[in-house]
Amino acid sequence: MILRGEVDPGSRLTLTEVAERIGTSVTPVREALRDLAAIGLIDIDAHKGARVHTHTAAELSEIYELRQILEARGMGEVAALPEEDRVVACTLAAKLATQMEKEPDVAGWATLNRDFHARLAEPLRGPWPLLFDLVESLRNRSMLPVATALRFDPALMRKANCDHRDMVAAIRDGDAKRAERVTAEHLGRTIAVLLKAFPQAD
Repeated sequence: MILRGEVDPGSRLTLTEVAERIGTSVTPVREALRDLAAIGLIDIDAHKGARVHTHTAAELSEIYELRQILEARGMGEVAALPEEDRVVACTLAAKLATQMEKEPDVAGWATLNRDFHARLAEPLRGPWPLLFDLVESLRNRSMLPVATALRFDPALMRKANCDHRDMVAAIRDGDAKRAERVTAEHLGRTIAVLLKAFPQAD
């Protein structure tokens, strides 16, 4: 609903309205809203209720600058791991990349995108648990902006698909520097589009 752009940023979400819309009771909706708040898709105020999160240009810049530093470093660390630690992540990420290339729906693609990046980062969980948690948190906060960027510039989806193949190849080859560079460039392209897509945030 949110990722599909069916609800505008800043829109109020009531338990009963959401429950009626998706055909369920309010209890799972309440739990879902808490989960969405935890990943930055909505804001919950004790007095005002839940609203779809509204990003600012400064917030988006901070999220993506941190991702460029932390996620790029993380992908370099994954590429530097022994081959047996990389191969499963690369194989599963490559399958997701194939799905993404066939996925025309923005919300579906954004969800696969999150899963793709999560799969490549999974090998960090053991040797770099804090880095893994930080990267995951920032990635989750990027879901709504990514969907917005794709609606603003559909060509970004095609370029991102190519970037994803390059990231998998660099990690599979054990090329840490290339993995860092490709990841940083990939995230840089996304933030450039986002800052154009969010003129109201300037």
